[in-house]
Formats: sequence, C-alpha cells, structure tokens
Amino acid sequence: MGMILSCLIVDFMKTSFIFPAFISEYFGNEPDILNSLSDDFCNFKNITASVVNPDFRSFSTEDKSFTNDELNSQIISYIFSCSLCNILKNKKKIIPDYVAGNSMGLYAALFCSGSVSFEDGLHLIINAYKFIREKVAVMDAGMGSIIGLDIDDVRKIVEHYNNKIEIVNANNKHSFLISGEMAGIKKVLELARDEGALFTSELNVKSPYHTHYLNEVSEKFYNFIKKNISIGPSVITIVSAVDQSFLSSKDELSNEIVRNISTPINWQATMQKMLDSDVSRFFECGAGNTLYKIGKFIKGSFTIYPINQIERV
Repeated sequence: MGMILSCLIVDFMKTSFIFPAFISEYFGNEPDILNSLSDDFCNFKNITASVVNPDFRSFSTEDKSFTNDELNSQIISYIFSCSLCNILKNKKKIIPDYVAGNSMGLYAALFCSGSVSFEDGLHLIINAYKFIREKVAVMDAGMGSIIGLDIDDVRKIVEHYNNKIEIVNANNKHSFLISGEMAGIKKVLELARDEGALFTSELNVKSPYHTHYLNEVSEKFYNFIKKNISIGPSVITIVSAVDQSFLSSKDELSNEIVRNISTPINWQATMQKMLDSDVSRFFECGAGNTLYKIGKFIKGSFTIYPINQIERV
C-alpha cells in the first residue's frame, strides 16, 4: 500500500525543467556525470565543434577560455543544458509539464520543448551575440549583481542614473541584476555596498542584456529568425521569464526570443508562476547549481535538483 501511494504521489507531482543563463561556477565533475549517463554531451560538443569552433571538442571545466569568453560561456552552458534535458527525458523518463529559461537559458528551453533543433539553437545564440556586439561595440557596458538589499533600496540607487542603468532581473526578493553603462554599474555596486548589500559583483559580460540599449537589435534579430531559423510550436509549455505567460505557438515563441534580448525579466515571478501552477519538482538543467541557490530564497514547498543530484533520481 505504501509503495502504491508513493507511486501515485510521484505521478501527480508536476515537474519543470529550468535552465540557467550561463555557468558561474562548476562543480568540476559535470562532464563525468553526463558521460556516465549518455553520449549526448559528447555528441553535442562534436556538433558544436563543426558549427562553431573545433575547440569545443576538447572542452574542459578547467579551461577558462570557455567561461571567460562571453559567447563561449553561453554556448557551453547551452550544451550542458541540452545534454541534461535529453538525459532526464530519454534516460530517466521524466517529461516536464513546463520549461523555463533564465535569461539566455531560453535557448535551451526552446530545444527542450521541441521548438528548435540543437543546431538552430546554436545559430540563435551566435547571431544574437553578433548583433548585440555590433550595436554596442564602442560602448563600455556590462552587468552587475546585488545581493542583500530589497527592490526598493535598489530602485532608489538606480533611479539617479537617468535610464543609463536598469534593474533587469529579480532572481529572488534579495537578489537583483543590473545592466547598462559600465561606469554606472560600478557606481551603483559601490552605493549598494554602502547601503548594506551583503555581496556585489560585476558579471563577466560586456553587453547590456535586457535593456533599451538593445531595442534596435531586437528588430534585426527578428528579421534574421524569420529568414533563417525553423521555429515550431512547443510540445512542452514554456513559461516566459519576461511576463510569466504560457507560450507554445510559433509566433509566441518567436516574439519571446526577440524581446528576451532587450526586455527586463523576473526569475522570481517565473518560479512563482510555476509554483502557483502546482509544480513542486524542478530540475536545474545546466552545470553548477546557480538556480538551486537562488531558489533557497524563494518561498514555497518545492525541490530543485541540480546536476550533481541527478544520478540519485
């Protein structure tokens, strides 16, 4: 009777796969975990080596060229995310009710949902980056992280910078990302520390993601997608990190890809939307455990499984 009840609980448990934007810190054994479960990681590296750069075949978590380079970091994060998604679905037989990507994690969410091929996901990442760098090549821009203040405190600091700095993501109620001109980023982080922030840092990017600076990029990116990328309706519902709507049609997903470039997102609200939809089990599809750590400060009864817990599921 206990076994039957346990199985029923699992069957009715709603599940979501969540995808990080990039890799901030490795455990170090992620490739070993993935390679012990399937050939996906190796296969996706080989495809990426053919499409992008042969160096991806020899990827190592100790090679800083993959994490210190803005584009390479997004691509290798995408490879990890797609590999783990495939393992969960094909090896573990876990099919999510929803998927959601935090910032550039959207591309892996699109792949996982069945909307784009792995190769088209790569082309989305590469060309979004190309258009962004063309737009802000002469701009000293970046992003920063503030932990330990609430949203009102951060707004009061940012509002002095006349739209040069924007709050572009609320990870949880005490963790925020800012984006814009680098001089302003540095000053806002300094003022945040003066206000009592527990931790601040500059992110290892040179682009003002999710800001008005990239509005023109969105239009150019949309035209590229229409001509070059095959986007289909998703088999699994995607939860928008921009406005928390449920997305599945080709037009909805195309618009989401475009506005994800130049529009602020809200990861806390995205998680809350899934919790309100009865999701209680999340799998972080990516290297490290960034979303797991963020989730510790989001209210609700749920479990997030990072990559180092996958073998026990």
